[in-house]
Amino acid sequence: MRGWILSAILLGASLGALPGLGAEPPIGSLELLGTARLPFGTAFEGTLVGGLSGLTYDPELGLYYALSDDPSRRAPSRFYTLRIDLAERALDPHSSSPKSTSPTSAPAVAKLVVEIEGVTLLRGRDGETFGERIIDGEGIALTPQRTLLISSEGNINRGTSPSIREFRLDGRELHEYHLPNRWLPRKDEPHGVRHNQAFEAMTIFPGGQSFVTATENALLQDGPETDVGQDSRVRISRLDRRSGKLEAEHVYVVEPVVAAPVTADAFRTNGLVELIALTETELLALERSFSLGVGNSIRLYLISTANADDVSRLSSLAGRANPRPVAKRLLIDFANLDISPDNVEGMALGPRLEDGRRVLALVSDDNFSPLQTTQIFAFAVATGETPIGAIQGAGHRSPLEGRWIAEATGVVTATDLESRRPGFWLQARRDDGDPDTSDGVFVSSGELAGPVSVGDLVSVGGRVVEAERPGQLPVTQINALRVEILDHGVTLPEATRLGTGGRPVPETIDDDGLGDFQPDEDAIDLYESLEGMRVSVEAATVVGPTTRFGTLTVAVPGGMAARTLDGGLLLAANDFNSERLVVDGSLIDGLADVEVGRKLAAPVGGVLDYAFGNYRLLATSAVELDEPRKSVLNDAAGVDLDRLSVMTFNVENLDFGDSEEKFHRVAGLLAVRRPDVVALQEIQDDSGDDDDGTVTAAATLGRLTEAVRSLDGPSYDFAQIDPDDNADGGAPGGNIRVAFLYDHKRVSLIGGESLLSANPARLFVDSAAFSEDPESGFEATRKPLAAEFSFAGRRLVMINVHLKSKRGDDRIFGSIQPPVPWTETQRLAQARELGVQV
Repeated sequence: MRGWILSAILLGASLGALPGLGAEPPIGSLELLGTARLPFGTAFEGTLVGGLSGLTYDPELGLYYALSDDPSRRAPSRFYTLRIDLAERALDPHSSSPKSTSPTSAPAVAKLVVEIEGVTLLRGRDGETFGERIIDGEGIALTPQRTLLISSEGNINRGTSPSIREFRLDGRELHEYHLPNRWLPRKDEPHGVRHNQAFEAMTIFPGGQSFVTATENALLQDGPETDVGQDSRVRISRLDRRSGKLEAEHVYVVEPVVAAPVTADAFRTNGLVELIALTETELLALERSFSLGVGNSIRLYLISTANADDVSRLSSLAGRANPRPVAKRLLIDFANLDISPDNVEGMALGPRLEDGRRVLALVSDDNFSPLQTTQIFAFAVATGETPIGAIQGAGHRSPLEGRWIAEATGVVTATDLESRRPGFWLQARRDDGDPDTSDGVFVSSGELAGPVSVGDLVSVGGRVVEAERPGQLPVTQINALRVEILDHGVTLPEATRLGTGGRPVPETIDDDGLGDFQPDEDAIDLYESLEGMRVSVEAATVVGPTTRFGTLTVAVPGGMAARTLDGGLLLAANDFNSERLVVDGSLIDGLADVEVGRKLAAPVGGVLDYAFGNYRLLATSAVELDEPRKSVLNDAAGVDLDRLSVMTFNVENLDFGDSEEKFHRVAGLLAVRRPDVVALQEIQDDSGDDDDGTVTAAATLGRLTEAVRSLDGPSYDFAQIDPDDNADGGAPGGNIRVAFLYDHKRVSLIGGESLLSANPARLFVDSAAFSEDPESGFEATRKPLAAEFSFAGRRLVMINVHLKSKRGDDRIFGSIQPPVPWTETQRLAQARELGVQV
């Protein structure tokens, strides 16, 4: 199988859960503890260990009994006694997961130690082992009386019927159950079990009075077997353990074959291969799909017979109105494990761990083939619904990372169904009372979230993962296997207010290397404690204008950051602007172009997310702004004969091939501001990133100046010097450089009498601070450009500087705290060359 198994969304279900499953399911979460393999050819006491198709646990001895499906061909029919432990410790003293604070500590899957401690041959009541093909063992269960129930699927093609027998622990048969006729094959009509599709599953109800078995696929008289696009209706049969009398039967729908085989006529199948009774109505069900050339797909379900129709009086399901089947809930898709599953067929609940969870062990049947393997998996199983706060935990990583959650319930607060990661944000209806744990989480749902809308109450099942990129913080999310809509139009949880009048943002971003989780002291921890939740910001000031990515930046009220003349934030050695918060308009119709200094006229609300090294507020309502205030900067400086206006402008790798929209946006700003001189940064050569030897930027600068004139802006000339090909850093082939624009009606570039050796002139061409220097680790960067201008009878020299990019520095809100400014050494060296006191 490839990818997630997609289960249907159930609409209009009543509050509680999937029909037939109680409000608190018997399975809450599952965590993979460890895996192991038994090498092919493993021998024990003269027998070949393989074909392990059934598994049961003996709590008195702390051992497992694994049933081999060898029908007395390689050795007599038998079961093995296994001890299963973790490599570091026994499974029994397992302790609960520690509180997670570090953003770098992901859980690891341990190696299991599997020891074979014994083999027991099955014998008839006469004391003799069984002949060939009499017992093809598939299911095994330990009774409260310490006997074993063993099911055999027989060999229909050779006339051997399926059977269910009871054995002593020493392997001696006690008796054989009389089977209802509906299971037995007939020669004259399609009837009974299919060949190799009989009693795979065997489990005993907790009270010990009844047991359950099921065929792998439908009885011949009940309907078709599974195929690609074809499901199969299986009977789950409950029988009295003493008499063998059939007590009830329910229809279980086995899913279609997961993937088509390599050729249309190649072997493929899917079947119900194991059951575990958890309560009188709720069971675990294991399905195994196989397609030749593709491999196995293993899926574990939680099922309930509570509301299913009893079909025990029906000798055939063919032609009948569809009876109500058992309810199913997908818990685990083994396709998401780091190990490819083989032919997993056996399953048993093991000991209880110290933290209250139970071990769930599974084993695969290698079919005695060197192309397959015997695998053992051990999971820890918890009960009850898992609150979102428990999923998020008090830390930057979820304490439940890697676990499969059976059910998490909440209200949909925002949706993002059209992006590359379709999903929605889910928040608990009520606060869990712990301010350190977020009550919201992102659900990555893919196609499952099709009809989900804001205000829906939903139940989600899936795996808890941490989405992260190198150097950035992880974001807790649920990769959904199941999404169920329980109700519509539910009132959204109240948004948490940030800043003045709400939760204040600490001035310190982090002071303990992410060692302690302290939302009241560290801003990075405060934002994490609200990750995925509804938040709002009031009376904030815009400190970063609207970007081409549809974001702007605000300062959360209450901070004491220093400001620029126009209202922006100033970075200081002891203040990294913890109150800086990105507002993202991607969930709404976008954000209008907003300049620095504007204030929000109304609260901006949304869900708090993290991406690209910053916490961001994904707005779910329009951003309203106060009337613009007059900037302290002179928007029409060019009309003042006595004042020279100068602008610096990073045009982000502008080249001749960029879009008309980008040129229009850049030119529009220049036409409005009308600076006399513009110090441009990040001008590329005319062919952009094409590494074709081009170094000139005349066409790029010509197109820009013409665009400004077309908007009634100043008549600019440009001054720049082409660098050597690929000598100044930046994108390979881009030949990035700095340049000047100047309004020749107001400013002139001085000719032969310049103070400079050339006008303009590239500076520090041979300086190690601006060149590639392996000894110091410096990289080649764009060189400063000096130009001497004349304005109103005065001469002045300007130096256009674009220091080495800070790309490569640790992010301020990143996973490394305190962040290391790796580029600082070279930037300081460049500043010293320029004569700046540092």
